[in-house]
Formats: sequence, C-alpha cells, structure tokens
Amino acid sequence: MRKVTRRFLLFGGFCLCGLAIVSLLDWDDQLLNRFVKWRHSDHHSTLQGRWQLHSAVKSLPATGGELSGLTWSEKTQTLFAVRNKPAAILELDRDGRLLRTINVAGVSDPEAIVWLDGDRFAIADERNQTLYAFSIDPGVTALDVSKAHHLSLGIELNGNKGFEGLAYDRNKQRLYVAKEREPQRLYVLGGYTGTTRDQLNIQRLDDWQGRSNFFMSDFSGLQFVAQTGHLLVLSDESSLLVELSGFGELIAFMELDSGFLGLSEAVPQAEGVTLGPEGDLFIVSEPDLFYRFTKTDQVQTGDDG
Repeated sequence: MRKVTRRFLLFGGFCLCGLAIVSLLDWDDQLLNRFVKWRHSDHHSTLQGRWQLHSAVKSLPATGGELSGLTWSEKTQTLFAVRNKPAAILELDRDGRLLRTINVAGVSDPEAIVWLDGDRFAIADERNQTLYAFSIDPGVTALDVSKAHHLSLGIELNGNKGFEGLAYDRNKQRLYVAKEREPQRLYVLGGYTGTTRDQLNIQRLDDWQGRSNFFMSDFSGLQFVAQTGHLLVLSDESSLLVELSGFGELIAFMELDSGFLGLSEAVPQAEGVTLGPEGDLFIVSEPDLFYRFTKTDQVQTGDDG
C-alpha cells in the first residue's frame, strides 16, 4: 500500500512540475506585454496603452481582388489602399468610405503601398520584387506604372513569398521593405527618393532579428513612426502588430485576435497598416475588411511605481 501511495505521489509531483513548466513556457500575452513595457519604459511607444475598435468593422464595396496594403497621405488627408488581381489603388476616407478607384496597369501582383511625399507613392510587386514610384494626381482614375521609375531588387526570389510591406522615413530618405517569409527579411534602402538610383544603399537588417527575436511567422505590412523612429511590423499569420525601436529592439505588441481591442472576431488576414494624423491606427485585411482603432488612454513613459 505504501509503494502504491509513494508511486502516486511521485507521479503527481511529476505532473505538477510538468504543468508548471508548460505555464512558464506559455506566457500570458498580457504579462509579456507588461514585461516589454517595463523593460523599455524609457521609450515612447505607439502601441502601449489601451486601444479600441473605433466603429464596426467595415467591408469595402465589392471591387474584386483583395486588399494588400495601406498608407496615409498627409497631402490629401486620405488613405490609399492597394488591391491585387485586378490591380487597383483605392482612395478612402478615415471611416473606410470609398472615394476613388484607380485602375493600375503595368504591375502583376501589387502587395504594398507607401506615400512618399506630395502626390508621389511607391508600390511593390511581390513576385518580381520590383518597386515602382509614381504620382497620383487629383481626379486620376487610371495609371500605367510600366513607364514609372522602378527598381528591381530580385532578392531571394521565391514566388508568392516576396515583398509584403513598405514604410518610408522621409527625413532620412530611407525605405523599409519587408519580405514575407522563407526567409523573413527586413531591408532598408538608404537614399531612396523614388526618382534616382544614385547613392542607393541596400542593407539587410539581420542584427534586428537578434535583438528582438522575431516571433512572427511572417511579415505582411510595415509603418514607420516619424515621431519616435520606431517601426510597426504586421504579421497576418501570427495575428500581431509589433513595435520595434530604431535599433530593432522589441518595444510593444498588439494582438489582433477576438477578445482584444474590442474585436468580436479576429482580424482574418491583416495585410496593411498605417497611422493617421491624430494617432488613429488603420488596418486592412483580405479580402476587403477595414479597421480603425483609437487610443483611449496615454501611457506613462516613466516608472509605473
């Protein structure tokens, strides 16, 4: 009887130890976020704080194709989303109302868009990894980018796993480019203006992965935050939006699953992210979903006490 009891107690002890190890390995995301916040409490963060869905998730009018990128134009004070198959750029207001559809020729698989300055934008073709820079004039409803300034990079080509995100640092003229996966890559193109190839410096940010230990299974969108020099990195497969410092350190992250941010359902396939002038966060998801989030509090940048 004593042997049975001893074996039972030993088995129970092993089970408790196993549960404890699993619990430690499977960190609660909110606790992890608080740890990240404490670790980088001296950084001003965009994602830290309470975010909430501004209004009901909006489904854009049926236009065919799938949304695959998003950017904000300071000049027009509107959003521009890119759609593939058939290729088009959609101009939207802050509530996701469609203002204009611009049909785009000369590109096969557009997967990212970024506002450069004035009327100038850039898009990326995922499959052939080419960047196109062009102007979108008021009232235009059709574009042919085949004659626009373009830059073919062709880095680690592997079909439908190429460039998925663009972000632009206007002050330093640096274009950030995200390669989706196999392998995941972040690049920065120094001296990029969208008008010339002179003085262009391409750097692969491998050291960032060592600092932040990318825990996203893919990259699907980027946004540069001018006020802090931080980079927002979107992952549709991991349902995450991650904030990295200008040196690649993990600052904060946001979950895009149901139960977070006022979401009743998870964002199905987040493909584009951008920030508005008042700090609103906009995300688009395949096939045609539009999300607007607002910050409901401010986070202290000092010790929590």
